[in-house]
Amino acid sequence: MSDVPIHLGDLGSHEAEEDVTLGLLENEESLMKEINAALARISQDTFGMCERCRKEISKERLQAVPYARHCVACARAVQGRRS
Repeated sequence: MSDVPIHLGDLGSHEAEEDVTLGLLENEESLMKEINAALARISQDTFGMCERCRKEISKERLQAVPYARHCVACARAVQGRRS
């Protein structure tokens, strides 16, 4: 160790880097859960069916979000309840 004291700015930078890294890990973990759930829906023959209204999820939506659980209308309704 050096006798040079640690600058408070360095501590703040290190903490900010840790926050970003933790956020990325949480996002990755969440994405992996969604992908695994989509794979389970494929094996159950329910992939592409909205979990809320049971209607078919559009191909365009599945191309944009391959692990989508809901059609666009239901996704908006679910997101509105979370806000």
